[in-house]
Amino acid sequence: MSTHKKEQLTPAHIQEKLMALKPTLLQGYPLSYLAFTIVTRQAIDHTVAKGEEVILGEWTELYIIVDFKEAVGWQFYKLQATLIDYLQTEVSLITKTSPDRGWISKQTKPYEII
Repeated sequence: MSTHKKEQLTPAHIQEKLMALKPTLLQGYPLSYLAFTIVTRQAIDHTVAKGEEVILGEWTELYIIVDFKEAVGWQFYKLQATLIDYLQTEVSLITKTSPDRGWISKQTKPYEII
């Protein structure tokens, strides 16, 4: 079970934290793009009476979208660990070409940092 808090997942808070971390990230990783988006999801029970939906729960996910100037290999996972430690929340790190990128673009506009 994760010990990271999620109560500060606001765009302003995440943007401020990533802007402060930006110089360190640029020194340690060949980043050409860094953005984030926050997606709220709901678990819905569709098995109830026809035409009704019951919301079982709601949660928020932080997606950080990156692109690199060169291949990074294991640095990708090191970057994810760095972001989780710094932001103190779970992070889904994806690239600009990730299959997840398509539906995220339709859900919300990313906040660009780099």
